Amino acid sequence: MSKLKFEKNIVIFIVILISFVVVLVAVFGEKGLFDLYKLHNEEVVLQENLGQLKKQKQEWIEKITILKTNKNSIKNLAREKLGLINRNETVLLLPKKLKE
Repeated sequence: MSKLKFEKNIVIFIVILISFVVVLVAVFGEKGLFDLYKLHNEEVVLQENLGQLKKQKQEWIEKITILKTNKNSIKNLAREKLGLINRNETVLLLPKKLKE
């Protein structure tokens, strides 16, 4: 009877050990729950970045459309970014003291 009980305990121990290993692999192994959680978080961040990039793309498309269709927009942009003036305009350069 004692030998039968011992064998039964060994079988139970092996089943518990195998179950424990399976749970560890499922949680921490490659493609386990832990990796799945990290991948989900990374996906959320990438989706947010994608949304921002789509918005930025739409803004650039609108700017390009305006520059292609509105002649004054190019002139205004040249004035703002490059400091260009028209032929009939005069530039006044003020001393630094007067600017402040």
